Amino acid sequence: MLFRRSGAARRTWTRSLRGLETLEERVALTATPPTVTNVSVGSTAWSSAFVSHLQAQGLGTQGFSIPVGSTAQTTTLPWNNLNQIRITFSEDVNVDIYDLCLSGKINANYSFSDFDYTPETHEAVWTLASALPRDRYWIDLDAGGANPVTDLEGTALDGEWANNTGTYASGNGEAGGDFEFAFNVLVGDTNGSGQVLAGDWIAANNGKSTTSPGYNYRQDLNGSGVINSTDLAIVTANLNRTLPSGNPVGASNDAPTSNGRSYLAISDSSLNYAVSLWDAFADAESSDSQLVYSLLSNSNSSLFDSVSIKSSTGQLILNSAANVSGRAELTISATDSQGLVTSFNTTVDVSRTNIIPTLTMTVTESSSNVWTIEGWVNDSDDEVQDTFVQLTGLITQRVSVDATGYFVFVYRPSSTVSGFIWGSTIDLQGIESEEDWVEIGWN
Repeated sequence: MLFRRSGAARRTWTRSLRGLETLEERVALTATPPTVTNVSVGSTAWSSAFVSHLQAQGLGTQGFSIPVGSTAQTTTLPWNNLNQIRITFSEDVNVDIYDLCLSGKINANYSFSDFDYTPETHEAVWTLASALPRDRYWIDLDAGGANPVTDLEGTALDGEWANNTGTYASGNGEAGGDFEFAFNVLVGDTNGSGQVLAGDWIAANNGKSTTSPGYNYRQDLNGSGVINSTDLAIVTANLNRTLPSGNPVGASNDAPTSNGRSYLAISDSSLNYAVSLWDAFADAESSDSQLVYSLLSNSNSSLFDSVSIKSSTGQLILNSAANVSGRAELTISATDSQGLVTSFNTTVDVSRTNIIPTLTMTVTESSSNVWTIEGWVNDSDDEVQDTFVQLTGLITQRVSVDATGYFVFVYRPSSTVSGFIWGSTIDLQGIESEEDWVEIGWN
């Protein structure tokens, strides 16, 4: 049975675009703060057989869940292709790629190439630009600064963590503490001894697969599902290596924090336009003027006569070219004195108008009192994959939108209900769609 009605939009939901908040720490004193409930690592190169084996053994879903509550947390991870960090929260949160800094002892800063967040599972995934080499690592997830992780009511993350003794959930019962989590990578260390030795070499070529008795997931160094000569070669390339001594940079120094994103529309080529980087970034140890700002990328340089950073005032200065129209994505970084880096992205429309996204919804009673709410988000000038649909009315729920614009949510009320469910979406530039709505229940 299908029910759908649409009409004039009821515009009651408003939400700031992630990353556009001002430089203030938002801590709600009366609300229960969100917490971290799991940290996993993984690889986009791991085989489905390997990932399924980890899950079947209770070692993680879509990755390896780092053990906590003992020194097992910092036992070396042996894989040669780790390139993802997955963090699960206690509730739906506002989080983005800029909220996490990963530092090491050998390398001060490790950068990310992609990010995904699923509100239905409360899981955020940071994908690294390259696989993690041997190093001592430090995760710093923001609960303060320019744009902290918050729940949907604006309550900041409760993230305090005691490495090698802490157990989930994170926190001390009060909002506002960063989540700082240590782990170690030593490629080829099959037994977690802290050294790559002959015993690791012997263990890494036994021909066993995930279906073989005695298969050891730590000996499958590339996560292929089979322990073979490839794994042996990985050990050989890393023989006699150990972890570096000392602590990661982030253990004693907070990385800069970032607002994440901004949007600017310009149309007059005779004027200079300024974006304040001192408003876009913040750092616990350094003043705004002490950070080093760099333009990392400009996706459409033909739109500008000049793009520069004025260090004395902390401004990104833009001057558009005459008689051009288009969109550019600019990425700016801020680096502190210890080499820790975070980034900020600004979208600039030059003599063009951002098109408002549209949303359509339907609902089907797929079985008795089980309702499938689905639909499409369309945005002709923006990607939709990193956006959400906000459902309100009978339910309050954010739903992921996939790359095609499709979204779906199954509603299973505990008793028979009837009424309206409203939906709207916000594009990456902060523009909100008109609402659509559906009615469920018996007419």
